[in-house]
Amino acid sequence: MRKNLAEGKELTTIDRTKFKLANLDTLMSSNDKILKTENGIEGFLKKVDKQYLDLQNKLVHEWHLKGIEKEPSIGEYLFNYKWN
Repeated sequence: MRKNLAEGKELTTIDRTKFKLANLDTLMSSNDKILKTENGIEGFLKKVDKQYLDLQNKLVHEWHLKGIEKEPSIGEYLFNYKWN
């Protein structure tokens, strides 16, 4: 580590030998695996959702906001949402 004398801050240097660079084929293969996994998870969640709706004998989900005096529009809800 070096000290930057003008600012009094420590500067760290990156050890390039700790990073392994992959070739393009490896990166493309990893990307394909991630996409396949993502699609599998999405399909699974859609099946769970469909089974839930079938068990409830409903065609669509019903969404209700509790604790709010008047129900806001979707735009108002998204733009005015605040974390507790």
